[in-house]
Amino acid sequence: MIKLTRRQLAEYAVDEMVRGTPLKNLSANLAAVLAVQRKKNELQLLLADIDRELEDRGLLARARVTSAYPLSYNLLEMLSSQVKKLAQVETVEILTRLDKQVLGGIRIETANHAWDKTVKKQLDSIREAV
Repeated sequence: MIKLTRRQLAEYAVDEMVRGTPLKNLSANLAAVLAVQRKKNELQLLLADIDRELEDRGLLARARVTSAYPLSYNLLEMLSSQVKKLAQVETVEILTRLDKQVLGGIRIETANHAWDKTVKKQLDSIREAV
């Protein structure tokens, strides 16, 4: 039996997505491979590898945006546009999360990039410098 790495599975998954394979079929195939290789516990890691592969190919970046307060639609649109340029991808999917501990500002994370402009990060930097 041929063992496939998660990276190889991620490349296969993105190839199939580009070909237009229905996601239901693709997910069943990936689940079967993980089951046969006894790697069911690696599903989240595989999904992260697929995100990385999508971003590497310039197709899609899933941007996880963390802020202390809800962001306006206009700001989310502006962030999407900026992430698209910085990550050099065709499409950006924004996933928002509220976290009062960041105090203010925003943190944006994609599979390959991270931008932390939170008040908490700035305060931590000052604390380290002192």
